[in-house]
Amino acid sequence: MTSTYPHRRPAVGALLVALLLVVPAPPAAGGPPTRVGPAAEPAPAPAVRGAGAPSAIPGSYIVRLRDTASRRSAGVATRARALSDAHGGTVRHVWERALLGYAAHMTEEQATNLAADPEVAHVAQDQLRMASGAMGETVTPAGSQSPQSWGLDRIDQHALPLDGRYFYDDSAGEGVEVFVVQTGIQVSHPDFGGRAVGGANFVPDGRSSATDCHGAGTRQAGLVGGTEHGVAKKVTMVSVRVADCAAITTTTRVTSGVEWVLDNISGPSVMLFALEPFCVDTSTGQPAPCPPDDAATYVAVQESAFAAGLVVVGSAGNISTDTCGNDSGAAPHTIYVGATDRNDARTATSNFGACVTMFAPGEAVPTADPFSGSVLVSHTYAAAGYVTGTAALFLGRPEFDGATPTEVRAELVTRRSTPNAVTNAGAGSPNLLLFTGPPGIFTTGSSVGLSAPGDGRLELYGVNRTGHLYYRRQTTAGGTSWSAWTAAAARGWLSVGAEPNHDGRGGLVGLTPGGDVWARAQAVAGSDTWFGWTRLTRPPGSGAPIGRVAMAHNRSNRLQIFATNHLGQAFYRSQTSPGAKTWTDWTTFTVPAKLRSLTAMANADGRIEVFGADDAGRVWRAAQTSATDNNWSAFTRLDGFGVAAIAAARTGAGAIEVVGLDTGGGAWRRRQTSAGAGTWSEWAPLPAGTLAQIAAESDAGGRVRLVGVDNLGRIWQSRQDSPAATTYSAWSQIDGVLRP
Repeated sequence: MTSTYPHRRPAVGALLVALLLVVPAPPAAGGPPTRVGPAAEPAPAPAVRGAGAPSAIPGSYIVRLRDTASRRSAGVATRARALSDAHGGTVRHVWERALLGYAAHMTEEQATNLAADPEVAHVAQDQLRMASGAMGETVTPAGSQSPQSWGLDRIDQHALPLDGRYFYDDSAGEGVEVFVVQTGIQVSHPDFGGRAVGGANFVPDGRSSATDCHGAGTRQAGLVGGTEHGVAKKVTMVSVRVADCAAITTTTRVTSGVEWVLDNISGPSVMLFALEPFCVDTSTGQPAPCPPDDAATYVAVQESAFAAGLVVVGSAGNISTDTCGNDSGAAPHTIYVGATDRNDARTATSNFGACVTMFAPGEAVPTADPFSGSVLVSHTYAAAGYVTGTAALFLGRPEFDGATPTEVRAELVTRRSTPNAVTNAGAGSPNLLLFTGPPGIFTTGSSVGLSAPGDGRLELYGVNRTGHLYYRRQTTAGGTSWSAWTAAAARGWLSVGAEPNHDGRGGLVGLTPGGDVWARAQAVAGSDTWFGWTRLTRPPGSGAPIGRVAMAHNRSNRLQIFATNHLGQAFYRSQTSPGAKTWTDWTTFTVPAKLRSLTAMANADGRIEVFGADDAGRVWRAAQTSATDNNWSAFTRLDGFGVAAIAAARTGAGAIEVVGLDTGGGAWRRRQTSAGAGTWSEWAPLPAGTLAQIAAESDAGGRVRLVGVDNLGRIWQSRQDSPAATTYSAWSQIDGVLRP
């Protein structure tokens, strides 16, 4: 169905009348403010900001105090009472944290006199606003979702097509609170499973914060953490009701709501702050431009929340214009979210521009509804719900214990988002699409590597969260047990690649967080003695940091390093002679795609093959034309699906086995139909698991051994059941923790 869902809520005009009735009328003090017509001379700026605006609420004012010695010694409440006694008016709300100031009922004359007091930074008239979902929201009855909401399905994978699944780890936002500053939440809705709670209500209509007579707050909460439709399915959602049954609010209510949030933070928290980018005319009930100074208040309260340790998320707006021009302002640390459709195009109404932080699904996505169980909703307030839930998802994971809002914001925007996926993103918009999947599968390299040195025992290398490099060996060739971890003295590593030299000595290539590549080799095969690290130059051209590295060698017996940078370009270089510490210059591959993960493996005939996964999840391959030179075939595409990370090894029968992780962390395999062949089997699933990193190597018995790292940094291993088998053992955990 495409017909609009009939909301059961009062008309906007009727609610404006009700709202104005609950604001005490001030004593008469002169006529209404003079409105200057187009032909009149410009009037001087009013002493009271926002006075005379169509959305100005008569008799209601916001007082911002200067941060003076008297204010600090006495406190805001005491100074507010003193100023009220001196200039008149009634104090309604006092704010210590969201703003330094208070809300008061006053006459125009009292407000003007108060604005001249030296302790006052400024006085602004309260304005009538719309919360997100008040205008232009598309709500239709929800049909069958099989098997998942397309929005959830989209955010856990980098590339289309959708795979019909939504993966999330078991923490699911548990222990995190999301404060939904909106129209309330119908906390009794069964989709919340008791995890939605009433917090505070600032609407004087007799309703509680545990109710929602409009629906926008409940719908956003359903996308944040609903059991069926939400991103973080164990998060706690706290209702902060600042808007009424028509989603109408005021500057005072919103500020008071944020003040309450800041007074009630008890742990990792996210605040969903949703306003439409315009005000409401108090006479007509129609959208109206806000006074220029009104945005400063909204920016200030959002920045206060961020400074207090909250991740703050807002909607970009739904009038297809530049978000930087929103009348609610654009706080520098708030994550403003634009909306995309199921084809990754920016929706027709989504705002755009440099003040958009990222995009997320926001067209016809299902969520909870207080009136009908579930509905399909559209626009940027839906997209903001997905991003809010993802922030909570991250904060609930052990690796984010103690993370700052800056770190969570960087994780969402810089480390994990899918670049260049949104079509028609709009002028100035960052082309970044929300992604919830495992970290590091795009540009940050692999924290685990395997090598098969001369004595037949596999060596396992790994980098932990503090950047320390560790290694260990199988206790027996082909076995499943490992020696104790040995730590390298140096730290500061992000990624590692491993491959033995022609004489069995291990070779390592390490990657720093800054994207620099270093190489080293064992002094004696199988020993714990190593030569020093040698820093290698960056590839030519852009100078972009290296994101992933891999190693292999052909029958020239010279190790080769393969790399991709943060632009998706691919490169290779070789030792100048077998076992040497010196290297040739980088050579650039010609690849018809941007590679985000790559691996390399020698064929049975000695020719190296390189495999890469691009930013759309497609797999590419190229092979040397002979086993002793560096001439390469063109890259060709292997058919497949959304692969995020890739590894390869050679089976005992000589065929290359390629292993890929999908965007949900599931592992898959495919194999050459025979040693050195250009034809391949179909992708087939490996034993169930959710991994962020993967490495592969053949052991002494000819069986492919896999080692993976999950989202918590735990290490897992699996191996072929026999050298020619297409089946693998179940994943078993190895002791230790590496970078996810």
